[in-house]
Amino acid sequence: MGELEMWRLQSFLVLAGELHFGRAAERLAVTQPTLSRQIQSLEAHVGVPLLVRGSHGVSLTEAGWELRREGERLVELSARAVDRTRRAARGDLGHVSVGFVGSAVETVVRCVATMHELHPDVAFTLSERSYSDPTSGLVGGDDDLVIARDLAADSDWQRVQLDVEQSYLVAASSHPISRCDRIDSADVEALDEVFISTRRWMNAWGFNPRRLYEVHSPQAALQLVGAGVGVALMPAGYQSLADDSVRFIPVNGMTSTLQAALPRRAPSPATRAFLRILVQGFEQPEQLLRAALLDCAPA
Repeated sequence: MGELEMWRLQSFLVLAGELHFGRAAERLAVTQPTLSRQIQSLEAHVGVPLLVRGSHGVSLTEAGWELRREGERLVELSARAVDRTRRAARGDLGHVSVGFVGSAVETVVRCVATMHELHPDVAFTLSERSYSDPTSGLVGGDDDLVIARDLAADSDWQRVQLDVEQSYLVAASSHPISRCDRIDSADVEALDEVFISTRRWMNAWGFNPRRLYEVHSPQAALQLVGAGVGVALMPAGYQSLADDSVRFIPVNGMTSTLQAALPRRAPSPATRAFLRILVQGFEQPEQLLRAALLDCAPA
């Protein structure tokens, strides 16, 4: 408000509404002489008379009417600013950028829908990331958090485990191994096939295939498998992308971990609210969430 103190303006607005010093002083819980001195000080401050004083009360000058209109607007803006500040601190306002791999899209949709219901004024940027380099948005500062699978340990990121899923060998429906209900990792290692995957996932699962077609799109990998080019190892989450040309065969003892990763700095209140909804959706213990947030350094 510049040099005009809010308390002076609020006193004037009460008087402008009552047009009576006695009633206005009672509303403000001050004496009538005190209110009179406050208004005189305000008039001296703005340099023009604001009131016409008479035996039956007071009326506003043209300048007084203008100050009343502008003052009410300023008080409303001030109250709105305080309200938005408090809402932002609760996570009810703000912006969250979420990176995610394609198999996590249902999880992202669920969380955003819940956030929209509980925190409707939080805005989102949602970006699908390559499953070969899902933390690229964190590195570039574009993502507040990322939801991905089997992330490598990195001192720059805090990781929160969300779920552990069965992993599958994906083969063409016509491939002989597709007749199996389950297989062992030794069966996978014995396959003399082109593996269609990424080096990151092969390393995560401890495989070093003789022939690897490094493909960074799960949809493309599934289509190549369906065309009989080779086989792939994939988490359960990618089954929703597949058609009848391929079969997902569970591999005993092989799993994939769905994780959230975020920078080791204090997340914004809106990001914290999103992370809480995300973790609760997987029925993770509350202490796990607290540990994850406490491990993030203050901003």
